Amino acid sequence: MARIGITREQVFQAAEYIRNAGETPTIDRVRVQLGNTGSPNTIHKHIKLWKSSQPQVHRKTPELPADLALALISEIEKQAAAARAEAESEATESDATADRLAEVGELLEAEAGQLRELNAELETARGIATAEASARAEQIKTLKQQCEKDQVAAETARQNTVKAQYTVDAQEKQLMKLESDLAAALEKLEKEREKTATAVREAAVAVGKCEAETRRADDAIELGIQSGMRDLDTINELKKDLLESRKEAREAEKMKDRARNDALKYQTQLNSEIKARTGDAEKTENEASK
Repeated sequence: MARIGITREQVFQAAEYIRNAGETPTIDRVRVQLGNTGSPNTIHKHIKLWKSSQPQVHRKTPELPADLALALISEIEKQAAAARAEAESEATESDATADRLAEVGELLEAEAGQLRELNAELETARGIATAEASARAEQIKTLKQQCEKDQVAAETARQNTVKAQYTVDAQEKQLMKLESDLAAALEKLEKEREKTATAVREAAVAVGKCEAETRRADDAIELGIQSGMRDLDTINELKKDLLESRKEAREAEKMKDRARNDALKYQTQLNSEIKARTGDAEKTENEASK
């Protein structure tokens, strides 16, 4: 803020006080009287105005003899004129110099005031800039920390992706193996079905053959009895053949039952294995698709 300067009235009052005290008003005396305040240039300008406003003091000339007075007056006037001319010249020059100095001083004071105001504005701007720089530095720090966290997260995600890809590849290989094992199991089941069907057919043929032999033996025994055959050896032989045929028929029936039971057991076991393999394959496929 610009300083409040002294007024002309204050300088006039101070000059009057100093003159009434029997001293000549000067810049330093007036400034002391004003409490050591005020610009010397401003005080000089107001003192000059105060002096120009003061009435001229006329002194009474001493009474001397006429001729001496005339000569003395003439000489005094001559010397006074010369002194006055010199004094006026010096005063004029001094006043001009003082005026120039006052003007320069006022300009310098104005510039100093402007510089003070500019300095205050610069100080304010510097404070604002410092605060903004501090805030920007904090933002940069926060962004840097966030960037580092993002880099760590990105690296972790990349590693997880690599691990996931490795897991997917392994699961795909496992799935391919399960599919291959399932195909082999189905092929083995088909072969076992064919073997079971063949065994059942063979057992059926054997049973049919045994039944035919049994019927033939029964018919022969019945025929021998009816014809009065008394050859016990022949009858016993036929009975023996009949018993053997019936035994073979029972064995064929047992073999057929065993073949059916083995086929059913293998079918059940294979179905369980297929179900388990299918479940593993579906689980692997679901994990690979995630």
